[in-house]
Amino acid sequence: LANAYAQTLGSIFSEHPKPYEVGLCVAEVGVLGASDQLYLIAYDGSIADETTFVVMGGTIEPVVASLKESFTPGWSLETALRAAVTALGAGGEAPPRDLTAAQLEVAILDRYRTGRTFRRVAGPELDTLLAATAPEPEVDPSGEANPAAAADQVQTQDGESVDLPTLGGQDDDAVQDPADSQ
Repeated sequence: LANAYAQTLGSIFSEHPKPYEVGLCVAEVGVLGASDQLYLIAYDGSIADETTFVVMGGTIEPVVASLKESFTPGWSLETALRAAVTALGAGGEAPPRDLTAAQLEVAILDRYRTGRTFRRVAGPELDTLLAATAPEPEVDPSGEANPAAAADQVQTQDGESVDLPTLGGQDDDAVQDPADSQ
């Protein structure tokens, strides 16, 4: 895939005076978070194996730096979205910027969804997620934060109330690995 991608884009870059920079993210969401795979394929065909998140397009350095500073496995969707919007606001012209729902295109890969795991987050659901305040993580008796305890619900575009999934495998203990059942 990477070679075909590089050859196709290579011909575009050599034939046109103003080449475009194009990147591709290939993601696989496993039953368990440990089996998730993220690959970033650059316009030149080089492949980067990512383990936590992918940032693409434009000036990515401030966005990557912001996410590296704040990333914690097991984020709720609300917390992950808030961190991503803050990180995006750290880049571009005149940072920091406050971004609105109208300026964002949001989608997630939801491991708990049957069939196609890709799902857009838009409209009232996105507005609700952006407007919500961050819940304080619960602390267990050992003094460790429990980000999974901060799960919330939101209204979807269809008016259905759904639990927000956590990101990064925090709820993986609740999902049985098919290999364990044999």
